[in-house]
Amino acid sequence: MNKNKQLLEWAPFTIKEGVTEAELMQASEVLQKDFLQNQKGFLKRDLLEKFDRNYIDLVYWETIEDAKNALGNAEKNPACHAYFELMEEVDHSQSEQGVSHFEILRSY
Repeated sequence: MNKNKQLLEWAPFTIKEGVTEAELMQASEVLQKDFLQNQKGFLKRDLLEKFDRNYIDLVYWETIEDAKNALGNAEKNPACHAYFELMEEVDHSQSEQGVSHFEILRSY
């Protein structure tokens, strides 16, 4: 990977039935403040609404190593657990679910 290129983390998810968007936004703010902005190599994050209860977190990292380290750190972080608790379980048989990483070749 080229050192000058950034990494995009694509993390689609569906919130559980009965979870409100307000609850998601509150947990998202805590996740940002108490976890993500303290991770090495974190650049920025966008939270997108796809439709209905479907969302996508786009997280930008300096390197794949930074992204992988953050994923490991998330396992023991209370803010991450609270955020993930709002989501339906991921079906790993569907390739569009779960976390994927992409190297950003160029931004226009």
